[in-house]
Amino acid sequence: MTDKKKILIISEVFFPEEFLINDLAFEWIKSGFDISVLSRNPSYPNGKIYPGYKNRFFTKEKINEIDVTRVQFIPGYKRNNAIRIINYLWNMFLGMIWAIKHGGRFDHVYVYQTGPLTFSAIAVLIKKLFNKKITIWTQDVWPDTVYAYGLGRTKISKFLLEKFVKIIYSNIDNITVSSPGFIPIIEKYSRGKEITIIPQ
Repeated sequence: MTDKKKILIISEVFFPEEFLINDLAFEWIKSGFDISVLSRNPSYPNGKIYPGYKNRFFTKEKINEIDVTRVQFIPGYKRNNAIRIINYLWNMFLGMIWAIKHGGRFDHVYVYQTGPLTFSAIAVLIKKLFNKKITIWTQDVWPDTVYAYGLGRTKISKFLLEKFVKIIYSNIDNITVSSPGFIPIIEKYSRGKEITIIPQ
């Protein structure tokens, strides 16, 4: 009898927030995989903590046999672009702290990227520290999304964002997207890797 394959899902959102990643995670559990999730404390879409949850640095719970670890968000990220950026970095920082301690026990890392690509940097850290494979399912493309939020397209912001996006996608082993229109954008940063379409 072989051990169950251990998959870590890294996603900004997870149940009770309603996204496709919930269905995928629950289906994987039925298929016999050992699933864990690293997410943010539930706050979508209003930016407020859900009833029954506390917005602490780290919280843990069990959902349908899935171990879920959540990191703190900074209130006000929905109303202010500066707070939004700080929140992205804070989520990433807390996630990396967790990953340094726990990332080595998984066989594969699966990133469900709905908004901040910064959360994907946690997976890249796990890859670098523990030599784990990463798959990403991209629902929103950077740096275009960041500019749409209102960040000025200056030479410095363009340089930093494109450098960051290139670091992320050049370290991803399997890239999937939800729209064919994402492919030419991501190809600029992915070093010729094959990109697969998985429709919503």
